[in-house]
Amino acid sequence: MGRPFRLAAVIRLREARRDAARQHLADAMRAAAVLEEQQAALRGRFEALLAERRSAAARVDTAWLLSAGRYELVLRADERALKEKVLAVDQEIERRRQLVAEADRELRAVEVLRERFEASQRKEEARRESRRLDEHGSQAFHRRRIADMSPDPAEAL
Repeated sequence: MGRPFRLAAVIRLREARRDAARQHLADAMRAAAVLEEQQAALRGRFEALLAERRSAAARVDTAWLLSAGRYELVLRADERALKEKVLAVDQEIERRRQLVAEADRELRAVEVLRERFEASQRKEEARRESRRLDEHGSQAFHRRRIADMSPDPAEAL
């Protein structure tokens, strides 16, 4: 076309920033998936403990029941800690989503400028082409006019 877009480097930087923000969001979402797996495992341990407790109650195994009570306290503490981690990761995911959205908006702003620049370049190129064709047409017209005005050597005889 013509001259290059001056903000091309800015676009590359903003694309890199957006891509990095997306990667950080994906990392946080993977962390959330790991926490969900841990929660499922914890639920499984609670269910196993409940089943064991029922069978121990039938056997009247008081030592095991006391031990199971302590184990349940540990599981409850793990559950609370896991819930806090899930909450923190959810907040981090939301924060990272906002960063991705902001990076997208910033990139789009420069892309709009590039689109306007390219449109003006196309318009300028079309104007130059039109001017060149007009000049070419004008020269052809003048050549025909001169040819029409000059005496034809065959007519002179």
